[in-house]
Amino acid sequence: MLNSVLNNPLVIVALLIAVFGIIGLSSWLIKKYVIDKKKKDSDTNEEKVEKTKEEIAQEDLNRVLEDVDDEELASKIKNYNEEDD
Repeated sequence: MLNSVLNNPLVIVALLIAVFGIIGLSSWLIKKYVIDKKKKDSDTNEEKVEKTKEEIAQEDLNRVLEDVDDEELASKIKNYNEEDD
């Protein structure tokens, strides 16, 4: 009897839909109740640590750029910056 039921194409399609439906439902429930709670917890932490775009850009520039050791070059750069303003 089981063999005749499994040979029916409609039963096979119904079983496939049921299996994938259970997988989809379980993943949706996990996302809704588990992942969203973790995201809310991390959002509150990010608000405390959040930096402005200017601070991030300044940190990046400080990491890449080096200070000028040559006094003559530093004075030329200073004069150039003053002339620019």
